[in-house]
Amino acid sequence: MGLFRETIAVTSANNAVGKNILEGYDFAKASTKARRLKWIIVGGCNAIDEFSADVLYGNFKVGEVRNTKTGTTFKMNEDARPIEDIYYISPGQELKLIVKSVYTTNPLCIEGFLATV
Repeated sequence: MGLFRETIAVTSANNAVGKNILEGYDFAKASTKARRLKWIIVGGCNAIDEFSADVLYGNFKVGEVRNTKTGTTFKMNEDARPIEDIYYISPGQELKLIVKSVYTTNPLCIEGFLATV
């Protein structure tokens, strides 16, 4: 496991709400090992707070994220959103980012760190 960084195109703002935008990415797929998301950053869109999503381990919500930047250059100490350490992704479960709101179809840049437990 380790660092991941993906640019994700949101092709239709209306159709994105309720969808898992990490579906199909290798780092988010189910694994045979338990994992923990240590932190996540979301940037992109036209304005700050245009995008928000729930972070799920399988079907269990462990946090929320929003775009804190309009660009794709991040500063760890300012932009990283830590995820509660008491939860982990059980073997066989996926990491999901379920869109709650998005106002434009601009690409999102998502960066995070997954560690094995």
